[in-house]
Amino acid sequence: MKKIIVVIFVFLKCIQGIHSQDIDVSWGPLLKENKGGTIVAIVGHDQNGYYAVRNYVVASALITYADKLYLERYTNNHEMEYSHEIKLKDEELGKLKYEGIFYVGGKLIMFTSHYDKKGDRNIAYAEHLSESGEPEGDRVEVDRLFSDKVANKGSFQFIVAEDHSKILVIHQEMYKKDSREKFFYKMFDQNLKVLWEKKMELPFKDKYSSVGGYKIDAGGKVYAQCGVTNEKKEKGKANYTYYIIEYDPTADKMEKYHVNLAGKYISEITYADDPKHNNIVCAGFYSNKSGAGMAGVFYLRINKESKEITEKGIKDFGKEFLAQFIGEKKASKGKEAYSFDMRHFILREDGGAILVAEQYYVQEVCRSSGGTGLTVQRCDLHYYYKDIICASINPDASIAWVTRVPKFQHSVNDGGFYSSYLISMKGNQIFFLFNDNPKNMKLLATANAKKGKGVPVKMMTNPKKSVALLYTVDMATGEIDSKPLFNAKSDKATILRPKLYRQINDKDIVIYGERGKNYKFGTMSLN
Repeated sequence: MKKIIVVIFVFLKCIQGIHSQDIDVSWGPLLKENKGGTIVAIVGHDQNGYYAVRNYVVASALITYADKLYLERYTNNHEMEYSHEIKLKDEELGKLKYEGIFYVGGKLIMFTSHYDKKGDRNIAYAEHLSESGEPEGDRVEVDRLFSDKVANKGSFQFIVAEDHSKILVIHQEMYKKDSREKFFYKMFDQNLKVLWEKKMELPFKDKYSSVGGYKIDAGGKVYAQCGVTNEKKEKGKANYTYYIIEYDPTADKMEKYHVNLAGKYISEITYADDPKHNNIVCAGFYSNKSGAGMAGVFYLRINKESKEITEKGIKDFGKEFLAQFIGEKKASKGKEAYSFDMRHFILREDGGAILVAEQYYVQEVCRSSGGTGLTVQRCDLHYYYKDIICASINPDASIAWVTRVPKFQHSVNDGGFYSSYLISMKGNQIFFLFNDNPKNMKLLATANAKKGKGVPVKMMTNPKKSVALLYTVDMATGEIDSKPLFNAKSDKATILRPKLYRQINDKDIVIYGERGKNYKFGTMSLN
């Protein structure tokens, strides 16, 4: 049974400490934004501190873009060392589009792009930034793609390897009718030296395939997830299939692994490379009816040599579990859950894995008004970040348990600024931290849905009155517990930004909170 905890909040002007069983949160000094904009990313860290990017955004009716950009450096005590503006303008090229700052091999690299109207080409550039945030060395061209339409300039992707030793620049070739999907890959080290480049043609038609979920292992192999729609739909069969693509630059060889779940429709999928056992492992959700719903969770191991599925685990959600998301009436009629996105897939050292998904969707709501003969229509985007599903896979590929972490966050026209969650693992526990309605602090919910069944989750719509709620999931059983860490209403300078965090070692996570023009960083330690 969940423990009811009385939490006493102690607030200091500069350093705030909160201790709650296995979690300790210590805040740095309260800082004030003096340049406008907002922190958008923590891009890297070393032994003495970390780097953050502040973006001052200009929005118009047609486009939103970075007008001013700052690189900021903070100590491990969360004190600012500097805030340096980075110019997004070139004397010859003019305005540059900011693509991102990445920490590769201990070096800061900024990528930008510029569309050359005369040459009908989009060009990507890179330059090093010094530890003080100043441009270091020349800006160099790293990639280009050609386009005959200004409205469709194409785009670049930048994928950092798992060990942060290299970065891959990708662009997709412009679509041509009935052609196969083509990509251009270019791998760089931390000194922007080209390690290899390759124009890749996938064995699928561009019109019927989509590629994403890129990953780069420590050895430099490139992986991607590819969904392919069948050109001819067959009754009673899935209209699409999934493949995991692997490219080995040392052998200049591409492999594809077919992900198949006989008798089921795969609705959501994620994957990971398991070099220790020479496997590709996949997990996700399946439907018994179509590709849209979710009736259960699956796990597959595909041997790289034989390309065969060697082990498989399937677990049906069951009506009681589904009732927590869609209600008892719909669950009893065989309805399925929907709109869950894969967020994390973590391989454990024991050969098992943890799968995490979040229910997320956006709705556009339009309404018309007018009283003088003119009708004005206004459309708003409603962002919903709802429940978390967490599943544990045993080393033998069977599904140990599936549990729900109850959550209901709703906001309008902000991209879900204070929504979603932070995740971390230590020992035999999985931690989720997010902004919640204070009325949910006593919400009971367990893995088997016997407790908490039918208990409504109160919606979190006002971050200023939210509580940063920590859910702990026992990795052995799937049982969950929750406790508040800090309260946004009591601590007027701290509304947690759950999506903005960085794990800097096995137990410490840099977190971020703000309110108005005040903000501060902190350390959440898993003791």
